[in-house]
Amino acid sequence: MPATGPGGRHRPRHAGPAQPAAAACPMSRRQAGRPPAPREALKASLTFRVRLPEEIVTISGRWVSIKEFPDGDIAVKVVRYDPDVVSIVKTIARANHGSYRPRWRSWNVPRWRAESVRRALREAAETVAIGVRPSEP
Repeated sequence: MPATGPGGRHRPRHAGPAQPAAAACPMSRRQAGRPPAPREALKASLTFRVRLPEEIVTISGRWVSIKEFPDGDIAVKVVRYDPDVVSIVKTIARANHGSYRPRWRSWNVPRWRAESVRRALREAAETVAIGVRPSEP
């Protein structure tokens, strides 16, 4: 006889025993297999926040943030939205195997391409001039 889950639906064999209803179990799924954390460790994890090394490059007066992760990868983010600067950052990041992270609105670039992205952004900061378009009457 096949195992069924809540609502009579088929449950795969590798899923293990059926879980109790959420109301019966006060802990979340994430906490279910772990021992409770000591208060000191919990307080330390809530108050301590690691700041990543950051470099700001200014392209035509607009800030571009470059943060380095502990593993060497970098995150490139336009601090204040400007479609022209976003286009420049997007082009440079894509050319260097970068991937966009919508949650953080940044491009993550692998460590083996990080230095070439930094160089390209510094070069763009020196050479690119974005002007204000006149409004049409």
